Amino acid sequence: MKPTRANRTGRYAFTAEEKAKIDAAYQAASGLARRRLEVLRLYAQGETYAYIIKTTAYSETTILKILRRYDEDGLDPICDEPYTGKRKYPATRFEFTAAEIAELKEGCKKAAKPHVARRFKALLLRSEGKPWLKLPRRPDSLKPI
Repeated sequence: MKPTRANRTGRYAFTAEEKAKIDAAYQAASGLARRRLEVLRLYAQGETYAYIIKTTAYSETTILKILRRYDEDGLDPICDEPYTGKRKYPATRFEFTAAEIAELKEGCKKAAKPHVARRFKALLLRSEGKPWLKLPRRPDSLKPI
């Protein structure tokens, strides 16, 4: 499966019917699905990996994953829009009691080190269901609640 050089084509061969289905799906798609279908379309036209990398801005590894996914599962999974991988940080909301929230606020005020205050602030934001990944890292910007 893995080519020895990026300027060579791989082992997949497409029938005329498959090429027509890929072209039709490409014309109808948008967003990420269109980019993935572009990889298939260019590959089916006989373009090299180097050309596909340059045209789509995907890495060779991603191109191979798309081709392998098409080979194993067909065209439908490639056309599915929200295929961006597993979420690294799920958007769950922490449930805290009023006493625990008060304790977190107090800990944020009394934290001696900035990274400890940042952790308290992150927990408070998570308890409110707000994003917490973009908290400021400078200690002077962490104000007590």
